[in-house]
Amino acid sequence: FILAKINTDESPDLAAAFGVEGIPAVFAVRDGRITDHFVGALPERELRAWIEGILPQEDERLVSEADTLAEQDPKRAEELYRQALVHNARSSVARIGLARLLVRQQRLEEARTILKELSDMGVTGEEIERLRAAISFAEAGSSADEIAELKKRLENAPGDLGVRLQFAHALASRSRYQEALDEALTVVHTAQGDLREDARKLMVQIFNLLGNEHPLTEEYRRRLTMALF
Repeated sequence: FILAKINTDESPDLAAAFGVEGIPAVFAVRDGRITDHFVGALPERELRAWIEGILPQEDERLVSEADTLAEQDPKRAEELYRQALVHNARSSVARIGLARLLVRQQRLEEARTILKELSDMGVTGEEIERLRAAISFAEAGSSADEIAELKKRLENAPGDLGVRLQFAHALASRSRYQEALDEALTVVHTAQGDLREDARKLMVQIFNLLGNEHPLTEEYRRRLTMALF
């Protein structure tokens, strides 16, 4: 870890951002977020115990390694995720990582089981919505031939918004998200009623899958809002 000492007189803005009310104030920061802190001097024994408590645990180390290997060595990554769950049976990050890996391998029944386990544990948030969307798209996976057929039908009847929405779903199932968003947005602009709502829901599903900070989410969420209002 990195130990940084800050002079609050020289960096008042930083002190205010951290909410420093007394000194010495010690903060543990991981991935840009404060994970723990204390104010005042601690005896060496207590300080060592505090440091041990904020360092990554074995299950976290295994998940981090698995995340790194997920693309190039999925078999080893799966072993590491499962080892992490042996160390910490309630690790939601290990479950989410393992489920994402299973979705990429089309092992959807196993992924759905993990999603249910997470739900039973009360785990919520963006990562869960992304996982749910990934499973949904994988379940509706379309082949290259099916996409080509839908594209041909759309070229012959560009005004058929039902076919256009099917095309958007097919593109999304193959991870062609920008193309899918373009097609769905066209339906939102043009259609009315259930078809328009279905197109909106598809776009939201893609946003959930990509995450709030993804450039496509930011751009197309703005464009969707403009189309709706």
